[in-house]
Amino acid sequence: MLLSLFENIKKLTLTANGLVKENKIEQCYIALAERQKLLEQLSEQIPYHSKNNPKSTDDFIELLRWIQQQDKPNIIELESKKQETIRKSLKQTQTNKAIQQYKDVR
Repeated sequence: MLLSLFENIKKLTLTANGLVKENKIEQCYIALAERQKLLEQLSEQIPYHSKNNPKSTDDFIELLRWIQQQDKPNIIELESKKQETIRKSLKQTQTNKAIQQYKDVR
């Protein structure tokens, strides 16, 4: 059961990475929400499994570190895309105001 959760979490992380690169933000969000759900399930199961296998806690921590490494470049890229979108939106707003002022003068 734990191994399956680990594999599915890694798969969803890699899927989300690909979706960010393809600029499919909505699908990325869905993959990340599913990953979060699986991480919560895994975190609930780890204490029970660590009694029999103390290595499972270490594996969980290692998984979390791996996720952090995988997510970091995507966070930077998404922040950059966000700033670009804000910049374009401000420019569009300014253009619309200028057009409206021109129409008002005529």
